[in-house]
Amino acid sequence: MEKVEVFNQFGRLLLTLEADKDGQVLLAHWQGHFNIENVRAGFEKIEEAIKKHKFNKLLLNNKNVMGYQIEVNPWIKENFFQSAAQIGLKQVAAFSSDNISVEFGSRDLAQVSSNTLNYKHFYSLREAENWLRTFK
Repeated sequence: MEKVEVFNQFGRLLLTLEADKDGQVLLAHWQGHFNIENVRAGFEKIEEAIKKHKFNKLLLNNKNVMGYQIEVNPWIKENFFQSAAQIGLKQVAAFSSDNISVEFGSRDLAQVSSNTLNYKHFYSLREAENWLRTFK
């Protein structure tokens, strides 16, 4: 998979997508602010990559997210997680920064785990990567 960069409405880099070194995990490196416009634009591109490249594992690297509007979580749960699971996504690992709003928002999404989509929040990028490796 070629690296994909997604920019927000102001032309600032919002998201970088790439495959891990083994081509098994879609890596989504977020930065900036998590508001509804940015979330919709970014997750739309993530969904396209999942579908096109048949990824079933996603790593959300939120280390460089500076602000998180918790109001985006219902949209992520009800729209992205539902449609991504239907096209084959099985596991989502999220790694967050020390920003408390980002951590809280990411941990809130951890309540999503179901038979079709397993989401887990991590404080260590290495732990998140290792957890995803435990799945086929």
